[in-house]
Amino acid sequence: MKRRSKKWKELISQRSVIARWSTASVRECLTETAERYLPAEEQRAESSWHTNFVNWVKKLKRTVTIKSNCDFRRTYGKGKSFQAPALVSYVLKNRAGICRVGITTSKKIGNAVERNRARRVIRVAYSNLESKINGNYDIVFVARSKTKYIKSTDLTKIMFSQLKQAGVIDETTDN
Repeated sequence: MKRRSKKWKELISQRSVIARWSTASVRECLTETAERYLPAEEQRAESSWHTNFVNWVKKLKRTVTIKSNCDFRRTYGKGKSFQAPALVSYVLKNRAGICRVGITTSKKIGNAVERNRARRVIRVAYSNLESKINGNYDIVFVARSKTKYIKSTDLTKIMFSQLKQAGVIDETTDN
């Protein structure tokens, strides 16, 4: 029992450090670490624990949130914009090695509840398309007044067409 708790502490410490990174090599490193700490006979006994950990590693975030005002302003100023009645997207290539996403909702949309719903719908639509995005981009989504009324599946289609037009998603990828 002590042996497992020691392994668990080591894996949790690695997990908290690596949660800030978002590269494929980190996923591979964590998977190898989990397999090294759990030999074959223990894997059979604790397969659900190992499976859950490996699945968590595979689901590590591939994107980072844009938080600073200068990053938003640079994306607005130098990026390409794509408009739709429900969403405006600004896309700018970056050298950070990761994809960064920001969501903007103004007071024109409505009160805090409506703005939060619009943000949530945009976030869900982006998470559906996150695996299809290729390259390193700064993407800023600006909610419009129609955003709060539509469902995330409809917004996913709009977002897909905008990102495909921007070249963020390959032409060969299907909806």
